[in-house]
Amino acid sequence: MKTILKNKWLLLTSTLVLGTGAVGAATIYATGNAPTVIETVQAMENQFDWDWEDDEDWDEGQVREQVLQEIKALNPKLNFEAATKAALKEVGSGTVTDIRLDRDNKQVIYEVRVETKDKEIELELHADSGKIIRKSEEPLEVDDKLKAQPEKSVADVEKALLKEYPSAKILDISLENTSKSVTYQAEILNGDTFQEILVDAKTLSLTEAPSDY
Repeated sequence: MKTILKNKWLLLTSTLVLGTGAVGAATIYATGNAPTVIETVQAMENQFDWDWEDDEDWDEGQVREQVLQEIKALNPKLNFEAATKAALKEVGSGTVTDIRLDRDNKQVIYEVRVETKDKEIELELHADSGKIIRKSEEPLEVDDKLKAQPEKSVADVEKALLKEYPSAKILDISLENTSKSVTYQAEILNGDTFQEILVDAKTLSLTEAPSDY
């Protein structure tokens, strides 16, 4: 799931269109609160050709520094483990398939997707208090159902990542649903570098995802 890459593109283009203050507004695309902003961003898609592997593109218009500072400023009181517990307490039981740190205007949030036996539930919760802000659910499609359950939890993945990258900011942890071999994919900001890390859901071994992953 390329959530952070998608978010970075939205952050970059929104900054160019509306100025630094629009960065927070761009990230609320998932809540449906600002369709005019997103429509504006999407309309400009063909005007900017950002190469995520080319640092020169990040330097254009001083956008890189703005994006990095906005993301570094996200400092929730709850870590991924605590946010996961809050989400599962609300749902009752299930498997967290994606959890993402984000911002809705000035409010730092976690967006959590939980798979139950027959439903996919999406929650948005306050990253400081764990209070549920929004909740929606829909029937779980057969093709979307996990092909195998992970042996390790989001909390285990978070600890493994911070052990290897102690100064990194974790932005997203998601389960890959492509084979019977279950793998977590994590998006982190390590210093000034965005990295995608693959985490084995059985052994917690870490490998950096290839550039075309």
